[in-house]
Amino acid sequence: MYSALTEAAKHVDYLFVQFYNNYCHTGDLKSFSDALEKWLSFSNSGPLIFLGLPAHPSASSNAVYYRSPSELKVIYEVHI
Repeated sequence: MYSALTEAAKHVDYLFVQFYNNYCHTGDLKSFSDALEKWLSFSNSGPLIFLGLPAHPSASSNAVYYRSPSELKVIYEVHI
């Protein structure tokens, strides 16, 4: 999958990746970190990655996928 994305990277400016309702949600920091690192390595010379996250606990299939702004700040600081 990533090899195809790497080839396409030169044709894409932005990617909006949904990081909830799947295995790499922010509630599982290990899976999230691993997935984010893969996306960032892919985009190293290509598109900007935007994290798709629910803005409210009811905005996804399960409230476990929601992170408050203060929680997101901590997650962000770990990855910058």
